Parts: sequence; C-alpha cells; structure tokens
Amino acid sequence: MLEEYYPFVVQPLPYEYDALLPVLDEETLHFHHDKHYQTYVDKLNATLADYPQLQQMSLTELLTSEDNILASLPEEARKSIHNNGGGVYNHQLYFDSMRSPAGQEPCGVLEEALVPGSHGGIWLRMGMACE
Repeated sequence: MLEEYYPFVVQPLPYEYDALLPVLDEETLHFHHDKHYQTYVDKLNATLADYPQLQQMSLTELLTSEDNILASLPEEARKSIHNNGGGVYNHQLYFDSMRSPAGQEPCGVLEEALVPGSHGGIWLRMGMACE
C-alpha cells in the first residue's frame, strides 16, 4: 500500500460494495471510495506534477521524509502533500481494515466484557460510573 509511486491510483476495494451490509451501506462506500478517496489521489497527483524530483518517492517517503527536498518546497505544496498523501493513506487503511460483519461477533473474554449485564461487563461498569 505505501510503496506506490506517482502517479498514484485509487486502489480497488478488496471486497464488493455490498460486502459490509448492514454496517456500511453501498451508497456510503461508493461515496468514500469513488469520490472522497479519488479526490485525495487527484489532489496529491496534481501537486506532485509540479515537482518531478518527488515523483520517485513512495507514499511512505512522502509522508515520513525529513529530507531537505520537502523542506525546500513552498508551504502550500508541503501542506498539500501532507494532507492529501495522508488522505490517500488513511483511505487505503480504512478500506483494507474493514471486513464483512458476518461471523465477526465477539467471543470469549471480549464477548464477556461487552455483553450488557454480564459480570464485569463494560456496560455495567459504565452505568455504575454514571450514577
């Protein structure tokens, strides 16, 4: 994910648009993937188009570099790389981290902590804290 180079592209979803129902609907997923994420990619590419010396840097390097090459850029360009590169990274992480809720119910200690009214359950402790 982070070893991509200019020009950056919107990565396809690792699942179908309806795979996250009922937690996340298709319309929301289309908006975040096809529009929001695409906008970050487009703006990052537009900024880098003016700086050929940066086009050989990976997304990781662009976001973490303390190299003088980035420090020498105008503030607007540095800010755009930081904000839009971060948006590309965050959206890739967001999409890669989600999975279908089917079969993902908590179990064991986590289930015990989350079940309302269970011994030591988080809901019971939260209720007591509010009293």
